[in-house]
Amino acid sequence: MPHVAPRRIGPEWAAKCRVCATPLTRHQHYSDGLCANHRCREAALQADLTAHRDTAAAQAGVVDPGSIPIVVVPYHHDHGMVVPPDDQREEMRQHLIALATSEPPHTATADSAAVAASPGDDRPSPMASRTCAVCAGYCCRFGHAHKAFLDGPTIARARASLPGLDAEQLADAYLSFAPERHSEGSCLFHGERGCTLPTTMRADICNAYECGGLREGRRVAEHEKADRMYVVVRHAHAIRRGVFVDRNGNLIGANGATTDTE
Repeated sequence: MPHVAPRRIGPEWAAKCRVCATPLTRHQHYSDGLCANHRCREAALQADLTAHRDTAAAQAGVVDPGSIPIVVVPYHHDHGMVVPPDDQREEMRQHLIALATSEPPHTATADSAAVAASPGDDRPSPMASRTCAVCAGYCCRFGHAHKAFLDGPTIARARASLPGLDAEQLADAYLSFAPERHSEGSCLFHGERGCTLPTTMRADICNAYECGGLREGRRVAEHEKADRMYVVVRHAHAIRRGVFVDRNGNLIGANGATTDTE
């Protein structure tokens, strides 16, 4: 069967890429008005981000929006806060007991202890940390299937900070930090204001991991020394929401006033 080239919209439509003016297929025309070139898609995204920030600035009374860096974070589909299912709590309890009673006993690694006890200077600034709050837990949802990523070295480190506890008592200590209501479908310890576990009891990956948005937030806050940044939640090239954040980690409200969410 001979090759059939993609049918393009006829002259009466004259549909072209909104960035480079390349003729579009019907699908491209009705999809997003962009050709397949990744450069065009990136340029369109940057234009959309800038327009979104400038519109939000006008609504919030924020001046000189062009000087405010834009930071993009992933989209977490929040199903709402619910009471954790009993079976999720019980599975976590059995997982913790199994880790604490393993033979031979697990030992905490030097890296694990260093991450958990890292000095405040190594942690993100309030401004950068707020990117996590705006995202609201995209990475935390993976903690559901992986039981908060708690493993042997993490439990060994936690036991060292909680001496004298047997396996069941240690499990009870962990579960005491589980919120009454957590983010549905997410980690057991994913509460309304983030992780409810202290850093000394969290998995290494939870203490150390930084997504691209958080890394960019750190760069903006610590190297550019920006007074504000605009954090955008994006999913599949669509902007879901955005908010201005100042150096103290406060959110800029619709009327230009800061909202301290600590």
